[in-house]
Amino acid sequence: MPVDPNDTDLDHFRARARAWLAEHAPHHFTRTEDQPEYWAETRRFQILQHAAGFAGITWPERYGGQGLTPAHQTVFNEEAGPYELPSVGFQITLAILGMTLLDYGTEQQKQHYLSEMLRGQALWVQLLSEPGAGSDLAALRTRAERDGGTWILNGEKVWSSYAQWSDYAVVLARSDWDVAKHSGLATFIVPLNAPGITVLPLKQLTGDDEFCQVFLDNVTVPADALLGEDRGGWKVATSMFDHSRAMTSGAGRTGPVFQAERGGEADPARDLINLVNATGRGGDPAVRQLVAEAVVGNVVSGLLATRVAEDPNAHPAAGTMAKMFGAETVQRRREIELILRGEGVMAWRTGDETASRAVFDYLRGRTASVAGGTTEVMKNGIGERILGLPREPSTDKNRPFRQAIRPR
Repeated sequence: MPVDPNDTDLDHFRARARAWLAEHAPHHFTRTEDQPEYWAETRRFQILQHAAGFAGITWPERYGGQGLTPAHQTVFNEEAGPYELPSVGFQITLAILGMTLLDYGTEQQKQHYLSEMLRGQALWVQLLSEPGAGSDLAALRTRAERDGGTWILNGEKVWSSYAQWSDYAVVLARSDWDVAKHSGLATFIVPLNAPGITVLPLKQLTGDDEFCQVFLDNVTVPADALLGEDRGGWKVATSMFDHSRAMTSGAGRTGPVFQAERGGEADPARDLINLVNATGRGGDPAVRQLVAEAVVGNVVSGLLATRVAEDPNAHPAAGTMAKMFGAETVQRRREIELILRGEGVMAWRTGDETASRAVFDYLRGRTASVAGGTTEVMKNGIGERILGLPREPSTDKNRPFRQAIRPR
């Protein structure tokens, strides 16, 4: 049962969440994701959050969750807004892969892995994209071969976020080369300390190394590591996509709004108002129009995400729409911030952290329409899955993948 039986009352739950966050949650988390201390702290905070009854708010009680409603998750997200929670390190684990396990895991898998996630004992990563399979993910070539009671995996993955800090991976691989590309896939749960796995962090121009390249060389997993059905991997992957886009839009049902682009801001739109007031330009109609645009976009994006999260009948791809709108909102807000700051952000003195951060945030915001699926690919998905439009012509849709592939 929930930690507090009175949590079914939203006002009581809000008051309890507010008090707990005030005592335990930092407004600014100084560690960065390339530091081991960050991941130690994110695990520690997840343990505290679970013990207090604020982890897995909507998850079934039998898997370690609280068994409450999406409205309770929304309340917690609202109260967590002013803070930068270390538990954001668990967003991929919980909001994407935990939710996918709830969708497709066997009862044994759910019992074994879900409570581990909630208690902060295991971080998970997606091993999906490959050097030759990004937007066309179904063209992947990582091989899964059945060998008696085991599977043997061989291949290469890339753009795998935080793999160097993770304990488990969900790996999408090809188990059948003689059917069409979407039909021959399977998904597996793989411990990252298994023999044959090599994880190489990729250093970016910003200095970050959140992405990794992962090699699988004769990695052996048991038959019960299969997540979903053999040759049903694309359905599992689609579930991951939907949960990923819901997470990045803020419509996820597991934890606080994804903070990758927030940089610790409690209210990005409010920061613009403070910026304008500090420069004495609040009376300029053009400036007021820009600020109003940013504020309205922020509010609408939040309301859309909340509606998607709380609607039990929402289309599985509704998070895609919320993610697209949220990405456009983020990018426009970052652009408006640069406009308001003026020429000071075009060239700045060494040590000017304000200007440096504003430019970094603008550039980071450009990734909002790429991370979790590009806007162009998501528009295709909305057209096909929601609007019922015909797919674009494809020369390899119904051909056995073995015949459709080109030699590398």
